Amino acid sequence: MNQHKKSFQHSSRVHSQSNSRQRTLNEVIGQGRPEQKSFEKDLVEAFLAEGIPLHKLESGPLRKVFDKYCSYKVPSVSTLRRVVPDLCDEHLKKAKEDIGNSRIWISVDEATDPVGRNIANVVIGKLDGEVAGSGHLVHVVELEKTNASTIVRAVQDALRILWEGALGTEDRVLFLVMDSVAYMHKAGKTLAVLYPKMIHTTCLAHGLHRVAETIREEFPLVNKIISAGKKIFLKAPKRVEAFKEILPGVPLPPEPVLTRWGT
Repeated sequence: MNQHKKSFQHSSRVHSQSNSRQRTLNEVIGQGRPEQKSFEKDLVEAFLAEGIPLHKLESGPLRKVFDKYCSYKVPSVSTLRRVVPDLCDEHLKKAKEDIGNSRIWISVDEATDPVGRNIANVVIGKLDGEVAGSGHLVHVVELEKTNASTIVRAVQDALRILWEGALGTEDRVLFLVMDSVAYMHKAGKTLAVLYPKMIHTTCLAHGLHRVAETIREEFPLVNKIISAGKKIFLKAPKRVEAFKEILPGVPLPPEPVLTRWGT
């Protein structure tokens, strides 16, 4: 009991209860005002656009700033999360209005989220004959397996969402961009059969990476010198300190990583 009384959780709850007061009728009614709903929507939209998790508003310094200086009541995180589906519907509506029945380009990428799930993202933009329109994130789906069939299904689902299953849309898909892994190549070939006017290409960054890999293989001695220079200072603080003493102001040699572009 004494340990619990001294804990931060217990003291913070006692402090919050001592500072709490019964809300007035105007405050309760104010939660249903159109301005309050607009505030909640704008708040969620801003947090999502900047990549800030909504749980940051649950407690902590950010919540205290809003409670102190904001005239609108910040609801619970569970309430804010209910706004996300409406924002998603609005985003899709704007994408449909922008693209309409125009010809399109598609970009597909697969990535792993922080909890280890394989996520496919499908971005679609308009082609009007002069410039490529800005891309719209139309579909995000968790993949059970990362293979060609799941990528093809993700693209078809995205087009079904965009054009609501309308017929005769095969000729509108003109350009497809993917990365250069094997299953993406296979998915691109399958989609090229379904959409005969589509041009399938790989990402330019992946192409440049392949060129850099070829150059590295053509000069094995240079590759060994760079690797040896990296090993000299890797996990060697005394060597790093000696280098800085002898050559102050000179940066350490680069530490290239094969799986990290730009190093």
